[in-house]
Amino acid sequence: MSLLTDPLLQEIREHRTQAETEWAPILEEARKDRLCIAGKPWEALDPKGLKARDEAKRPHLALDELGQYVNQTVNDIRAHPRGIRFAPTGNGANDKGAEFYQNHTREIEYRSHARVAYSTAFEQAVTSSIGWLRVRTKRAHLRTFDQDLWIEPIMNADQVLPSPGFVWPDASDLKYLFYIEPWQEADFARQFPKAEVKSFSPEWRSIAAPWIQQHVVQVAEYWALRTKMRQLVAFQMPSRPDTRLIALVDELPDGKLPDGVENLRDEEVEDTTVYSCLTNGVEILRENKWAGKYIPFVACMGKSLYVNSADHPRQILSLTRLARDPYMLYCYIRTCEAEAIGGVPRSQWVGYKGQFGPEGSAQQEGW
Repeated sequence: MSLLTDPLLQEIREHRTQAETEWAPILEEARKDRLCIAGKPWEALDPKGLKARDEAKRPHLALDELGQYVNQTVNDIRAHPRGIRFAPTGNGANDKGAEFYQNHTREIEYRSHARVAYSTAFEQAVTSSIGWLRVRTKRAHLRTFDQDLWIEPIMNADQVLPSPGFVWPDASDLKYLFYIEPWQEADFARQFPKAEVKSFSPEWRSIAAPWIQQHVVQVAEYWALRTKMRQLVAFQMPSRPDTRLIALVDELPDGKLPDGVENLRDEEVEDTTVYSCLTNGVEILRENKWAGKYIPFVACMGKSLYVNSADHPRQILSLTRLARDPYMLYCYIRTCEAEAIGGVPRSQWVGYKGQFGPEGSAQQEGW
């Protein structure tokens, strides 16, 4: 099948376009938040004024007034670390079983330094509205097929591009997600020697414009939920008339109910699996296996608001968002003060040229 007509690649390119359409304004506001935290409010909120001041060699001060509030909020999480907790609920669960899972999860968190992932995601939500962490598997050691679970931070939240429309704060209802990394073309060719396309022509750049840039190839993990309908049945065996059994039909021998079995009830149920691959938008570089039923990326979001706006009805606020304009005003006022002070003459005396020269110089010049 041609790479141009592959339905999976077409789906990937369409999904990225849809995700960027919704998330572009949200990520742009997050970028402005980070610039303000980094001490660059002029660049974030008044780039034209900044350019004009630079050209005129005028000052543009940025004083640290936001960092103290961010640090106060984030340090509380660092001082009181969070963790996963289990509680016994239904299906014969008990405290002993919950304790077993709790201990096993605590070992995973300790081994993978999960506290760093938790605090990093929270700090990103505080400073720029949304942060991420991920769950992945790693080989226990070189000579084994066993895989260990790890909880890892995502230091650059802009690398994550989620599907539009998810509403849960932890993003557990994601439909698809991209985790994007930029690669130099030479590094890409060395890392993926079996790739069909290693030299990207203008045609490829036009087909996969966001993916293929000047000397840079974006390689992304693509995660997507795949759904299929299965038949769930409740039935009784003639040998056990007092017992009601429930099963999926396709898991029964020969994929059907045994002869003579009474079908008490059946329904169509939706089953989901997770598909994952590595792609550059042009071809599928590698397919990955994931045994979980959720996309293994977890969000930490600020306050979500749905406003009556045709451009971007959803807004995700950070602790920085509503402090940006007052911070910019404060920086502007202090800059004006500095300019005014800088314009005050520093000379103790004012006179005509030559008036304060050597003794008698005024008379010699005809004064």
